[in-house]
Amino acid sequence: MSDNWITEEIEEELEERGRTKYRFLMPLIVALLVIIIAAVIVIIAGINADDFSVYADREIIVRGIKDEPLTITPAQLLEMDCVDVYTNGGTSKSEGINGTGPEIETFLAAYGKKLSDYKKIRFICADDNKFVLSGEYMTGQYQIVMSVKQLEHVLPRSQQPLRIIIPGGEPGKWAYGVLEIDFVE
Repeated sequence: MSDNWITEEIEEELEERGRTKYRFLMPLIVALLVIIIAAVIVIIAGINADDFSVYADREIIVRGIKDEPLTITPAQLLEMDCVDVYTNGGTSKSEGINGTGPEIETFLAAYGKKLSDYKKIRFICADDNKFVLSGEYMTGQYQIVMSVKQLEHVLPRSQQPLRIIIPGGEPGKWAYGVLEIDFVE
C-alpha cells in the first residue's frame, strides 16, 4: 500500500467533517427565513389594521363644560349624531382629508352648551402641540368636526384618538392626536 490510501482516508474524513459541520446550517437558515416572513406579515397586518377598538376607549379630557373635567372617548363621540366630511386641506395642492365624527356644536349640545358660550377652545395634542380656536371660529361660521374615523377607516396612529377638521378653515388650526380640550369662557 502506498501513501495514497492515507490521503484518500484523510480527504474522506475532511469531507465528512465538512458535511457534519454545515449540516445544521440549512435548517437554521430555513427557520430564520420563516421567522422573517412571519415578522413581515405581522408588520404589514399592523400597518393595514383597521381596528377602531385600538383607540375607541382612549380617554380625552374635556374642561370648561362642567365644574369638573370630564372624559369622553372616541366610541362615545361616534355614538352622537355624526357627519362625514371631505376637504382638500385649504389649498388645491393639499391632499384630501376625510373624517367622521360629531360637529363640535353637537358635542356641546349634549351638555346643554353652545359654541357661542365660549371665547376660545384649546386643543392639546399627543405631540405636545397646542391649537387654539377663537374669533371667527367661535361664531358658528365654520363647521368644526371632531373626527374619530376617516369615513369607514380608522385614523392614522399619529392622529388618534381625535382629529379636528374645519372644512374651509385655516388648516393650521386643525389639530390631530387630541388628548385634551379646554373650552374657555
